[in-house]
Amino acid sequence: PFALMLPLAYIFIVWAGQLTTAYVLGCRLLRRTIGEGQPMAPLAAGTLFVAMFFALAAILAGPQGALRTFALFFTLLGTLLVLGLSVVGTGAVLLSRFGSRPRDNGAAAPGAGMAPSPVEPSVVPVMPGV
Repeated sequence: PFALMLPLAYIFIVWAGQLTTAYVLGCRLLRRTIGEGQPMAPLAAGTLFVAMFFALAAILAGPQGALRTFALFFTLLGTLLVLGLSVVGTGAVLLSRFGSRPRDNGAAAPGAGMAPSPVEPSVVPVMPGV
């Protein structure tokens, strides 16, 4: 029964990854830092940037001739962009444990709270006659 839910979980993870990378792409396009302000404007900008390649391909696919070659180019470029964003976003969603932060279990990290030791200058022995 659990295996029947795995394709749905996979589709959800890929969709979340696409949204995540579209948001990051939109933040870059709008020159905003990630997490600043409302997320809808960067998400819309990133999604429209990707959709622009497919819209341009649909416009160029109408007339006969060399323009259809450009339509194929923009279709493949948009597909490559969507696949790349999906792969990177899916990896980011999985590595971030679905956006959750690591739990603080009260244990300090090794070396936390320790001050760095001062660096002592090395003493070079002076040998007479050299």
